[in-house]
Amino acid sequence: MRLIIDNLPLIVVLLLFLFLFIALFVPRYNDYFNLNKQMVKLRENGFLADYIIESNKVNIVFNDAFHEIAFVFPNKIKFYSYNDIITYRWHWVESNGMKLDNYIHFQLRDKNRPIIKILLFNANYAEYWMAKLDAIFS
Repeated sequence: MRLIIDNLPLIVVLLLFLFLFIALFVPRYNDYFNLNKQMVKLRENGFLADYIIESNKVNIVFNDAFHEIAFVFPNKIKFYSYNDIITYRWHWVESNGMKLDNYIHFQLRDKNRPIIKILLFNANYAEYWMAKLDAIFS
């Protein structure tokens, strides 16, 4: 008992670290796990992936043969035709000459969800996908 009382500050700090780890890591892991489950479900349903834009929370899968696009979220999949994409734009915040917070905004012909914003990993990845999107939709 004396050992516990002597180490009480250390125990409290360790419990706080454990709580923070669970609070911060588990929801992100669940999103990642559920996103992978949705990707498997998409493949099992026969959606052929020609190109995939990978992101932390949403994957975008393109099927050139049928001109379809699937936005794969951790909890659902939304399907659109290439014709449903009105426009797409790259948005970022510039700081010290660097492009940060790189998003691609897809404007859709969907009354319920007219814009889907996808956070990309970095400016190079966003620039690559903007060029690729130009080729896909041209």
